[in-house]
Amino acid sequence: MTMRAKSVRPVFLFALAAVVMVSCRDAAGPIGTGHFALAPSFASAAAGIVEIARVRVRLFRADESVALDETVTVPAGADSLALELTVTLNEPNEAFQMFLDFITPAGDTAFRAGPVNVTASSTSTEPVPIEVDAVYVGVGANAASVVITTTGAKLIPGQSTSLSAEARDGQGQPIPGTPIAWASLDAARATFPDPAVGSAVGGGTSGPVLVTATLLTGPADTVSVTAQPAPEFLLQRGGDSQTAPAGSELPLPLIVEALGSDIPIEGATVQFTTGDGGSFSAASVVTDATGRAQTMWTLGPGLGTQTTTATVSGFSSVQTMFTATAAAGVTVSWSNAAGGSWSDPANWTPNQVPNAGDTVVIDLDGVYTVTLGANATVAALTLGGASGTQTLALSPSSSLGVIGNTTVNPTGVIEMDDAHLASPGGLLTSNGTLRVTGGVAELNAPSLNNGPVDV
Repeated sequence: MTMRAKSVRPVFLFALAAVVMVSCRDAAGPIGTGHFALAPSFASAAAGIVEIARVRVRLFRADESVALDETVTVPAGADSLALELTVTLNEPNEAFQMFLDFITPAGDTAFRAGPVNVTASSTSTEPVPIEVDAVYVGVGANAASVVITTTGAKLIPGQSTSLSAEARDGQGQPIPGTPIAWASLDAARATFPDPAVGSAVGGGTSGPVLVTATLLTGPADTVSVTAQPAPEFLLQRGGDSQTAPAGSELPLPLIVEALGSDIPIEGATVQFTTGDGGSFSAASVVTDATGRAQTMWTLGPGLGTQTTTATVSGFSSVQTMFTATAAAGVTVSWSNAAGGSWSDPANWTPNQVPNAGDTVVIDLDGVYTVTLGANATVAALTLGGASGTQTLALSPSSSLGVIGNTTVNPTGVIEMDDAHLASPGGLLTSNGTLRVTGGVAELNAPSLNNGPVDV
């Protein structure tokens, strides 16, 4: 049996022509060769979205006994499959009923054909192909409808936008795993490189375009999506030329607007990058319905001018550059004699949470604990006053990074509970107490320790 087809899935090809060669034998030995030809067809033109790994061929005699039951593997990437199936005939021109099952890699029968009446002719005449209709019987064969659940999608030339659809039964309940074929009614505006996946790629022509989702059993749904022009400009709409302490977050967001043919481009991905050691609240942001995207910029530790470049993904020439000035930080001193949270601005003078450009001083006399429950980075740290006990407690999973030097005076205590303290660029000088209260404490700093270490 030779199987050939046209299909979008390379593993199995569907418009197949088949010739079955049947060796004719009786009790006295071979008496010739019989054959018949098949021309299977599929009810759905989109049948190729289902991957077929094996084909099961069954022949039944007139008395319903099994003459043949073989399952044949379809080689990966093959565009044809040649078979010769041998069956013992009870007579030279014996009639059979044939069934074909098309099986997926998961072992499910996706399509079924038959019963088809065939006769193994022993003549040399080329047999006339017998029409065989294969129908879909796999997951979702009982679906009553399909609904495209993505609405208002905006496409960008050359980039993929995901669309979703679901097959539903007669009660409106989803049927997961049902194959759905996607198509565009205008390839100049949208295409689906893989019809089995709802990933639409924008074309070079802008404007509305209808796309369809179709089940292999016939139900379909259609929605309109918009093919946008290619982004041409990325304009600044706020956040340039700010000044803040080095290592701190700028007070205003960086805002950009993507434009193409003088209209805002929705759904474009904007990448924010900097080479100055800073970071962003989100380095990758998708533009909204106004074509805008924004992020917060935390400056790097260096002083002076720093830059950030915003670029539209897939369009490297569509970009803009922001600048900011990183100023020297201030000294932030602990002011709450009752202790409290590091992250509460009211506990500090001035009223701000220390940032990477600031020098932190916790030297207010008294007995209290400053609790760090998150991650923080500062320029330098001094812990310990003239009297009392000043404890800096690093809670579980917290991390304190000190860019410069850390000094622990005799009244100072650093407590670490499954936490991390790093000062790789400076020196940790301790005349106070370093205490591990639980978990694994990590200390990454050159140290000059003259005080006790409690574990």
